[in-house]
Amino acid sequence: MGKLLYVASATAGASDGTLSVTGINSDDVYVVYCYDMYPATDTATTYWRVTKSGTQDTASSYTYGMDYNADLQNTGQAQSEGLFGHSQAPGKRIVFRVECYNFNSSSKKSFATISSQIGANSFCYGGFVHEVTSASDGLGIFPNAGNVAEGSRLVLYKQVASWVSMDT
Repeated sequence: MGKLLYVASATAGASDGTLSVTGINSDDVYVVYCYDMYPATDTATTYWRVTKSGTQDTASSYTYGMDYNADLQNTGQAQSEGLFGHSQAPGKRIVFRVECYNFNSSSKKSFATISSQIGANSFCYGGFVHEVTSASDGLGIFPNAGNVAEGSRLVLYKQVASWVSMDT
């Protein structure tokens, strides 16, 4: 673990069907946080996609595994399974952290680990691999119904090493 340096943020407007944050431009690990996110349509599922040149990649090239009260896994999908059963109701909004690896590499597959919380008692852990060896510059979300709720926000940070010298 190291320090987090702010890179960029994105906030959903009233009629945004997707929300993406970009700015990945080095081989460092990047972290995306989202607080109090929910779809505008109650109980919609929210999915993740990598971005290429600022646009969410919709090709069927995602493999994912998630544990959310049941194991979910699949290959050859147009997105990574996300979070489902959340809504605008208090206690059903999402907080999540996504760690992004190899996103800047043009010779390795981008992959991410995901941890999230929905309300006080529901947690989701897992990750996905984007099965394409080309650089990704960010991460995006979208619900399977309706829009991302206005005010939902993604924040991108670069994680930098914080070395402590043990020399005396």
